[in-house]
Amino acid sequence: MLDPIALRQKMAIPPSLKDAYLRIVAAGMKVMFSDKTRGLMQQQLEASPDMVKNLSDGIAGLMAILYKQSKGMPKQLIIPAALELLAHAIELVTKTKIASLTPEQIGQAIQATVNAVLAKFGMSPEQAQAALQQMAGKNGTPAQAAPRGIIQGAA
Repeated sequence: MLDPIALRQKMAIPPSLKDAYLRIVAAGMKVMFSDKTRGLMQQQLEASPDMVKNLSDGIAGLMAILYKQSKGMPKQLIIPAALELLAHAIELVTKTKIASLTPEQIGQAIQATVNAVLAKFGMSPEQAQAALQQMAGKNGTPAQAAPRGIIQGAA
């Protein structure tokens, strides 16, 4: 399973952006789990038999809503926040037995979420990688050229 807290600890979020990152995740969690919007999340999870698609489309839509409602969300935090919110959604899906996800499906959900978020924001994978590398460089560490750059050690 994808542990949201362990994932957060592996993120190379610069100290100057840490508060913004935590606010984005908190806002996303509020939308995902509040009494007013919980039904929408349930609908999204049951939208099709393809749980990977349901998760990735749902998180991409959530990030678009959060970005629209924010007052200047740093774009370089969109993917990392989306991945942590995905981890929380996967945790919900597996703990409540809505679905059972294999490690392969979790990997597919991560990739599909990144692709869906990039498409929602009109970014190419190359633009996203450049932003992530720039952020890693501002963090005082060399820019990580790994394909998923923002997560330390991810390949």
